[in-house]
Amino acid sequence: MGGAWSTPKFNEALKRVTREGLLQEDGQIHPDWREALTVQAARRPGVAATIAAVRAAAPQSWFDRSGLHRSWNDPAWHDDTALARTARLMTLAGDVAGIERLIGRVEARFDARESVVAPILLRHAPTDVDFLDGLDPGLRDRVCSAHVERVLEYGIVDAGVAEMIVALRDRDQDWGQWLRLDFALMRLDILGERHEAAKARIARLGAADAVLAEAGEAALAFLAGPPQDALPGFREALKRRRKVVGRRKIALSGDFGLYHLLAMFAAADPGLLGEISTQLEILGDSRSDLAAALYALFLLVSGHDGQAKLLADRFLGPPVRSREGPLPNLVITLALAVVEGANARRREDEDRRAADAWGALAPPAARTLADVH
Repeated sequence: MGGAWSTPKFNEALKRVTREGLLQEDGQIHPDWREALTVQAARRPGVAATIAAVRAAAPQSWFDRSGLHRSWNDPAWHDDTALARTARLMTLAGDVAGIERLIGRVEARFDARESVVAPILLRHAPTDVDFLDGLDPGLRDRVCSAHVERVLEYGIVDAGVAEMIVALRDRDQDWGQWLRLDFALMRLDILGERHEAAKARIARLGAADAVLAEAGEAALAFLAGPPQDALPGFREALKRRRKVVGRRKIALSGDFGLYHLLAMFAAADPGLLGEISTQLEILGDSRSDLAAALYALFLLVSGHDGQAKLLADRFLGPPVRSREGPLPNLVITLALAVVEGANARRREDEDRRAADAWGALAPPAARTLADVH
């Protein structure tokens, strides 16, 4: 190292920065400093070449390494840290085309929804607002929306995400460059009962996606008044989506399909059981825990109490499940509380941990979970 940096002097410097909290005992940069130092380095001239060298030296994901042939000991794409590292490095380098190709490849390979893929691949992307503001508008929108969708889809609020959301959601800006984020924040505003903010987003977004805007209006009507008043809006949004997609057997996407089902259940109209059954059949293809809880509720309101309790007990006893977003989490617990209270009580500890994670961003859902328990 030369005379200026002898081994003892170097070790003493390491000890000092460890004592000061910059490094951890294992030699890694402390998490509190990691993001700040990373985004500071990413702003330096010529950093793209450095990032490219890091990508070349880092272990590759099987997804890139083996031509899409996964061996038995390779991680699934959603647990693949190498794949997430690739996405993070692409973001730091401002590689918008590379990010879009990567998301598109994963979607195509695993037949997965974009709102599921992007939040997982971009989970380690920066959340520093000043850094994000310096990105290409398309990449900035993609990264910011992915962080919000991670809250909505999985109930996970990573470090810095809540602060990013608070800093961005009420900005007076050209939201035409933030379409994905505007849609994601509309969903979060509806869930958080920020109705005026949600209405403003719906008004902006109607031209870009009339189906989601109409479904958003119906969801607000359901949350604000009698469920019967919201049903025409949901039906109109579903009718419009069928025309767009070209299929009759389809549900409204994501949260809006759930709000639609909840509105039909809340209407307590036996004449709606056929519609509910059709929507549950569609939902059952993708969200097993959620579909089972709702189907148990359907059996109960159809007069099959014994079957409903048996399903709730066998399929949804102790809470062993993948992470759910705030709304699915709330719906599962509410359905179980109605069908079989004991099963809902088994979820109490997990529900409280979940609400602690995202409750500040969706206070009404967190309060409802607390009221159930």
